[in-house]
Amino acid sequence: MASMNTPLDPASVSLGSPPGFAPAAVSPGTREDSPSDLYEQARLDFIGRRYVRAAHRLEKLLDVHHHAISPGSFQHGTTAARLLLARAYYHSAQLSRAETAARSVLASDPMESYAALLLGRTLERLGRHDEAEPALRLARALGAPDLDG
Repeated sequence: MASMNTPLDPASVSLGSPPGFAPAAVSPGTREDSPSDLYEQARLDFIGRRYVRAAHRLEKLLDVHHHAISPGSFQHGTTAARLLLARAYYHSAQLSRAETAARSVLASDPMESYAALLLGRTLERLGRHDEAEPALRLARALGAPDLDG
């Protein structure tokens, strides 16, 4: 057992999976990551500032989820993964992808304050300040954290 002064190893912490992601069935003799494994690995990559790798894992996760469910219900239960994907794109300077991902989250969950904030900040980085302002106003109204201070 670790003492109180021992730093926590992020790799030893189970972060779980977002709601709606059940472990996938794997055929005997094959090694595939379950959706919950992909999500946990992506979160660890994000925490470790490996944003491109996190985005790749999340893209794979969302593709697996998309093919495993009925048409038209893709976004159900994927908000956490899609928001983390938008954040990974933003931090890896894939700004057009970050914009698309943040808009996707807001389309399915208009009350997601962090997605509104992320969209506003992304649009600012793209030099589209007039478009950013409504998203930032929405983020503030929804109680998003202030990244500037």
